[in-house]
Amino acid sequence: KILKDYKSKALFKPGMVKECMRTYDDIIIYLDGDVQLYDRIDEIAEDDYDVGVTLRDSSELGSEWHQRHFEIVKYVNAGVIFFKPTQSSRKFVEIWQKETERLENDQMALNKLTCPDYYPEINSIHTINGVRIKYFSCKKYNYYYFKEGFVNDIKIIHFKGDVRNFYPFDWKKRLFCKTIIPLFKKLSLMAKGFNNPS
Repeated sequence: KILKDYKSKALFKPGMVKECMRTYDDIIIYLDGDVQLYDRIDEIAEDDYDVGVTLRDSSELGSEWHQRHFEIVKYVNAGVIFFKPTQSSRKFVEIWQKETERLENDQMALNKLTCPDYYPEINSIHTINGVRIKYFSCKKYNYYYFKEGFVNDIKIIHFKGDVRNFYPFDWKKRLFCKTIIPLFKKLSLMAKGFNNPS
């Protein structure tokens, strides 16, 4: 189904997670097919939460695209989700599956179930309908900000939308993100300084 030119292609996510939970009594990590583990993520096992979601960077929230799709994409990206082996997380997945089917959109359903009415703090834990939700940073655990450069401490990268061309993330693309993009940013700032002298 297409909502406001946003098409949900992954209505299967909750069912797949549910099947994994039925098979394995361990942390389940859902990754979209265009996501790549970049570094170890052992630390996600820490803290007392049921479901971990990745919080969009606040810089995204003011964009025209985000404003147009806010009802669907709100604060959380559904490409990376962590599920602890708890009764609350299992109940959450049941409800997420029903909401995904009802709304015909996994992203919208996830945001309805995990987002308070305000932008939560990164690493905070909120209890919503009896489920402890932890908000991990997209800039660390669901990085798709390639056009801003590539910073240290990135654990999971996501080649979604207009950054698909960065896959595969070979040495040339790493070099481009770590050196060329920051250089362009500095030159752009310098050019603005020359054009607008104080």
